[in-house]
Amino acid sequence: MEEKSRLYEEAQKHIEELSQGVKSSEELKAKQNEYEQRIKALEAENQEIKINSSLKQALIKEKAKDIEYLTYKIKNEYQNNKTPFEFNADGSLKGIDEMIDMVKKQHTNLFETQAVSKDVEVLNVGKGDNSQEPEPKNLMEALQEKYKQK
Repeated sequence: MEEKSRLYEEAQKHIEELSQGVKSSEELKAKQNEYEQRIKALEAENQEIKINSSLKQALIKEKAKDIEYLTYKIKNEYQNNKTPFEFNADGSLKGIDEMIDMVKKQHTNLFETQAVSKDVEVLNVGKGDNSQEPEPKNLMEALQEKYKQK
């Protein structure tokens, strides 16, 4: 009988240990789920940072005036179309040039205008010209000479 009670006590100890092991296993599973959710949240945050960074770099390159607003507009357009942002193998945002062109057409006033350089005709007065006519001394003489030729 003592043998049976001793075996019974040992069985009870094993049951308690197993119960504690199950509790710790459940705690571990809960922690694992918590960490998996945190990893997903961090990956989503990282994706958002990469998208914002790519858009802002492209807008800076195109000399945008209000980068935050234009970033918002591009992202809002894509979210409305339910088109996910995708990245190329090199890490660049797919279709970034088309996005920037679209925004440039819609919001031309939010980009710096690039001055169109016009070629200036350089007059080489007195260089290589064998004419003996004197150069005009002032604007009035230059205008009179110009109109006298016609």
